[in-house]
Amino acid sequence: MAYHEHHKFLFGDMDDDPAYCLGVYWGDGYVYLKDGAYKVCLATKDEDFADEFRKRISRVLNCPVNKIIDPTLNRKTGQALIYRISVGSNSFAKWLKEVTKSKTVIPFNLIEGKERSFLQAIMDSEGSIIKL
Repeated sequence: MAYHEHHKFLFGDMDDDPAYCLGVYWGDGYVYLKDGAYKVCLATKDEDFADEFRKRISRVLNCPVNKIIDPTLNRKTGQALIYRISVGSNSFAKWLKEVTKSKTVIPFNLIEGKERSFLQAIMDSEGSIIKL
C-alpha cells in the first residue's frame, strides 16, 4: 500500500511554531521512517511539554494531533507515564532533517527573530530543575 502525504508542510516565512518544533527536534524529538512513511515524534515524561509540542505541530501541519499516554516501566522508579506525540508528515520530517543536516547544524538563518521559541523548545527538551 502506498503512503499518501496527509499532513503536508509548506515552508514559508518561519514563525514561532515551526521554530519551536525545530527546537524540539534538536532536543528530545526524532524522525523515523517506517514502511515508506516518515513520522515526527516526541516521547517525554513532561505532560505540559508534550501538550505544547502537540499544539504547535498541529498548527504547523494544520491537522489534529493526538497525545498517547504510555505507561512504561522504569526499573529505578517503578512505573512512569510517557507522553508520546507522533504525526506522519514526509514533507516536515524531510525538512527537519535537511535544514539541520540530521542534527549537525543549527539553521540560524531560518530562526532569526524566532530564537526565543527555538530556545524555549531546547530548554523544554533538555533543561531540568533540581531541588538543592
